[in-house]
Amino acid sequence: GQQDKHGTWTVHDPREVPADTKVLSSRWVLGEKLRANGDVRHKARVVARGNEQIEGQHFGATFSPVANVSSFRYVLSLAARNSYKIRTFDVKTAFLHAELPPDERVWMAPPEGYHKGKVLFVRKALYGLRQSPMLWHKTFQEALQSRGYKCATHDPCLFYRVSGADKRVREPRVCLINLHVDDGALAATDDKPGR
Repeated sequence: GQQDKHGTWTVHDPREVPADTKVLSSRWVLGEKLRANGDVRHKARVVARGNEQIEGQHFGATFSPVANVSSFRYVLSLAARNSYKIRTFDVKTAFLHAELPPDERVWMAPPEGYHKGKVLFVRKALYGLRQSPMLWHKTFQEALQSRGYKCATHDPCLFYRVSGADKRVREPRVCLINLHVDDGALAATDDKPGR
């Protein structure tokens, strides 16, 4: 599945788990998604039972910012006033893009019917872990900042980039991104905001 493709964990013998380490349990979350053509796509996701986590052993901080509604309204009003192109997006398997820090060592029992008799050493911000939303936001923010985006001072979920303002360009290119967990809205002067 997607979690194996992303290198979410490594499979180990239970004897490899350090002493005094709590091994979290996990479970399957099953679902169905209706495709545009009417076909049903079955989905299965392994989720950690984050309620079993111990602070200091499995996680440190857990705070993750959430998009401010007034920022979203601002982006929409700015886009409407300036005739910006508006797009929405959903980041697939968002949490699995974020690495767990080396000091947060998470061992987890596999769900029923998967790697029986083994344990999983979790390497990515797996769904269900308390710190996953925070780590995903940090990963997304770093990726945008490496591409020249700045974070708004009033909202850590609003990012912007203005390019071409220092050149002899009639109008600078503007791109605004408002993130809400793994969903977002993008407003830009044109359809190629990445340039």
